[in-house]
Amino acid sequence: MTIYFLANPVSFYDANVNPTIPAGAILISNDLYQSLLEGQKDGKIIEADAQGNPILVDPPAPSHDFLIQQCIEQAHQLLIQTDWSQNADVQPNLVNLSEFTAYRAIVRGILLSPVESPVFPTQPKAVWSI
Repeated sequence: MTIYFLANPVSFYDANVNPTIPAGAILISNDLYQSLLEGQKDGKIIEADAQGNPILVDPPAPSHDFLIQQCIEQAHQLLIQTDWSQNADVQPNLVNLSEFTAYRAIVRGILLSPVESPVFPTQPKAVWSI
């Protein structure tokens, strides 16, 4: 393979596949190309350095809004997972109903006041009366 790298937009061209290589693209070694692809598997991002050469960088940290949305979604899912505990036909037989009530109150509090790094309580396990 004969691989070229273009800095803007970040892209690769194989001379055996692409008959036209864009102006500004630089020839890179197959070893470098493979190491860049491997880096992507590890979560790295391919960017161009100041000279236009390809480099691997860490992805940007998630934004505040993204983390808040994740918190909301996780809290919502945790409540859905325990909705069954609130059914009238279940409650008389659920010995530890108060644990579920307390758990759901904490999770609901996090849902209503989301934070970037929430600490969710451990979901109780159902204990049934015999």
